[in-house]
Amino acid sequence: MINIKSNYLYNLTALIYHEIFYFFVSWFDFFLSLKKYNSKKILIYHNSIYHFKTFERKKFNFYIKLLSKKFFVIKINLNSKLMRIILRFFFKSNKIDQKMKNLSNKKIDLNFIKQRIIWDKFNKSSYKNLNYLLYIKSRKDYLNFYKNFLKSKKELINQFYSDTIFRHSHIAGFLTNEMCWDDWIFSNYALKNRKFVIFPESPQLGFTYYNNNTELKNSKLFNTISKKNYTQKQLNYSKKLLSKSLSLKTRTSPFYYMKDFKRKKKNYLPYKHDYSFIYFSNVFVDGPNYGVQDKSFSEFIDYFDNFLFILEHCEKYKIPLYIKLHPLSLKYREREEYSHEFYFHNCLLNIINKKKYKSNSFIEILDGSLPNNYFKFLKKPIALTPRSNVSIEMGYLGIPCFTFFDNYWKNFNFVKKTNRLPKSKKDIDRIYHNYNSQHSKKDALKVFSFLIEQNKKNIFLKKNFDGEIASINKKNINEINSIVNKLHFLK
Repeated sequence: MINIKSNYLYNLTALIYHEIFYFFVSWFDFFLSLKKYNSKKILIYHNSIYHFKTFERKKFNFYIKLLSKKFFVIKINLNSKLMRIILRFFFKSNKIDQKMKNLSNKKIDLNFIKQRIIWDKFNKSSYKNLNYLLYIKSRKDYLNFYKNFLKSKKELINQFYSDTIFRHSHIAGFLTNEMCWDDWIFSNYALKNRKFVIFPESPQLGFTYYNNNTELKNSKLFNTISKKNYTQKQLNYSKKLLSKSLSLKTRTSPFYYMKDFKRKKKNYLPYKHDYSFIYFSNVFVDGPNYGVQDKSFSEFIDYFDNFLFILEHCEKYKIPLYIKLHPLSLKYREREEYSHEFYFHNCLLNIINKKKYKSNSFIEILDGSLPNNYFKFLKKPIALTPRSNVSIEMGYLGIPCFTFFDNYWKNFNFVKKTNRLPKSKKDIDRIYHNYNSQHSKKDALKVFSFLIEQNKKNIFLKKNFDGEIASINKKNINEINSIVNKLHFLK
């Protein structure tokens, strides 16, 4: 169990040191980048405190060096109002491109994005914030707290980066580190004003960019994979790796973050219940609103809300529920910045124990080390997950899988995005009747083959689930340079 008091003191000391160091380095980076300014088109890079790990700085300095051939990259902490004022003064004019105001992308709901991202940050920023979980007994309680939270933060949400900096004609685009947290809010300010966003390390697409919205990118990814013709040798190799992955005999390139994970010698499914749901959770505090742009993203405010919905559905309709917590969730709890996961786990256990006692429901929490191929021995199970890559494994096993958040794989045969669940055995029989396991398995193998292929294109090969660099693969730089050249000519 985590020692909360020692964790708090450790975090406080680390935070003070980190923030002092960050303050001086971020201002140094900002003025140094302005000093080197030339007449090239400008890319903005949000120099966040979260990017100050040694390997994060190393990665982005590498990408900035590549981009500097065609663009001028300004490192700025966009949360600093003073830095933004200096930048506008640096442009020698506060005038903005009025055309951008008229051409802004109306599909992007900035207020909605800010609500969701600020909620995600709230659940990850402080232990004290999570005391509310002690009083959560149902999904209704959770949603009521969220509504009150939005009311209390209304002014913050409205004011958060209400800036016109991305309307400046000097700026061509934004360089982002991730599709969540503050970076994603700034990315959408850029997209709203018809600027492109470069995402150097997309897990599915590698070095890529957006110049409209993520929905188009998802469709493009579906079309790209669908048109690919992998050889039988490649598919057999994918099949071999996927089979090993399902039995936890190995964790290969697409799932590099599982390499440290060890299978227990004795592991089994404790009780076999047919016509059951298997819920594969994501890490609750790890950017649940990753890639959010509007209300079509999901009807759920985050992963925990989704979990409570499924739990109450199973209780109401007496459907057996297996819960497999994300295998890394315990590892995340060991990391200081992710130990907030501990609070969600406690809340989850308290709610489950009360429901099991009151309604006599079958709810079983499974060990994260249980191999997923054990589920093929159940009769007509239904797999559920917020948006996890486990849908690929379920598709390969021939188990229908439902997701609840926008994800890259939602257009493939092995997964379906929904907000409705079967209520009876007849409903589950109907799902299986309409489910084509052969098409599902075929799509799953193609997607897995694509992920293996993409992994080989990565510049930075990962050492562990933290993303720490093991080595640099410089063979793929030419492909990145061709993308940068293409971006240079975008209007």
